[in-house]
Amino acid sequence: GVKTYNGAIAVDTDKKPLLTVLEWAKKQGLKTGVAVTSQINHATPAGFTAHNDSRRNYDAIADSYFDDKVNGKFALDVMLGGGWK
Repeated sequence: GVKTYNGAIAVDTDKKPLLTVLEWAKKQGLKTGVAVTSQINHATPAGFTAHNDSRRNYDAIADSYFDDKVNGKFALDVMLGGGWK
């Protein structure tokens, strides 16, 4: 494992990105996705593919789903999430 800190999403204590399980899968040529009842930018689904120094940076997490690529492709092929109450 790699030491991180509370509230961080897939970054180490120096805030450098760590490889997530779905990024690893994408590098292996697999299709990836998440299906959750929470908002898609919530910390739990974000932990599978996003990198951020705070779980509360919801807009930055959402942006990263489109901005950050793995081998030139989106890390997630499918994203299904819930919304506000």
